This record gives sequence, structure tokens and C-alpha cells, in this order.
Amino acid sequence: ADGNGQLSREEFINGLRNAGINLSPARVESLMKDFSNDNHNVDYRKFLVVASKLSLNDLHDAGKDDDVGREEARARDKIREHFPDAKQAFHAFNKNKDGRLSQEEFFAGIDSVFKSSDRLPLAIKNRLMRRADVDG
Repeated sequence: ADGNGQLSREEFINGLRNAGINLSPARVESLMKDFSNDNHNVDYRKFLVVASKLSLNDLHDAGKDDDVGREEARARDKIREHFPDAKQAFHAFNKNKDGRLSQEEFFAGIDSVFKSSDRLPLAIKNRLMRRADVDG
């Protein structure tokens, strides 16, 4: 990094590697699109906005299996289309209003934002549930 407020593709990849994050070329390309305004350099401000919504698991898991990462991103995008924030999505999914989402409520909520012909596979819903389930 040369202090210009942007990272070249090479600087970005080197920074990830220095942090112990090795991603597939396809995942690097996807992140470059997310983090840049011009698809050539990572913009500092855009990086902060997007990175604040990611976890290291998002980076690593998507790097290991880009198809699963894309499906998870598709689910997040669909939920964001239907609900202005996570709190409202949670309350809409929580049908029995007990303040906890059962697996059944979570899956039904995820399914509700997709057309029946476009729903996520069970394996993806299970993975999303594991990520969202903070207390086991």
C-alpha cells in the first residue's frame, strides 16, 4: 500500500495473503467488484462499508466453495430486498414471537423471500442457519 487511499489488485491480494487469507482467483474477482468503484482498485471507503458486513468466515468459506458463497450472498441480497434491516427480517421470520428463530421459522423465512422455483437448496439453508445461530 502506498498511502493513496486505494489498493491495487496486487496490493489487495498481498494484504490478504499476509493476513493468512488465500482465495481463489474467482473470489478475488468477486471481492474486487464489491470493494472497488472502477473494478481495478480497492477504494478505502467502499472497502470499509462492505468489509464491515463480512466476517472472515465469509472470505474463507466463499474462497473454498465459490458456489456456496454465491448462494449465501444471493440469500442476503434477497432478504435485504424485502426487509430494511436484519431486525425487521428477524421479527418477520419469528412467527411465534418468542424472540428465537427455530430452524423451521428460519427456513420458512428464507423461503418466503424467494419464488418457489428459485428457492435455496437445503444445504445452503443449513449453512446459513449455522452462521446465524450464535447460541447453538
